[in-house]
Amino acid sequence: MVKNQTKTSALIEVLNRFVYIVFSWAFFKAVRKNFTKNC
Repeated sequence: MVKNQTKTSALIEVLNRFVYIVFSWAFFKAVRKNFTKNC
């Protein structure tokens, strides 16, 4: 039970990191697109 819990926690941690990277990358792309459009 404890082993499974640790595995799940690690998986959630990796997923959170992946989602954070994807969102920050998409946000950066959107900001850059708006910036080049305005300038």
